[in-house]
Amino acid sequence: MSEMGAAPGATVTLLVLSIMIELSVQVSTNHISRLAVKQP
Repeated sequence: MSEMGAAPGATVTLLVLSIMIELSVQVSTNHISRLAVKQP
């Protein structure tokens, strides 16, 4: 792991991407649950 200090930008990009993916997954699951509740 000697490249840890050489590429801090890549780590930050990966963190941001993972956070965005998590948020999108939560939003999509919320929409699905709302649709499932609205349907009889």
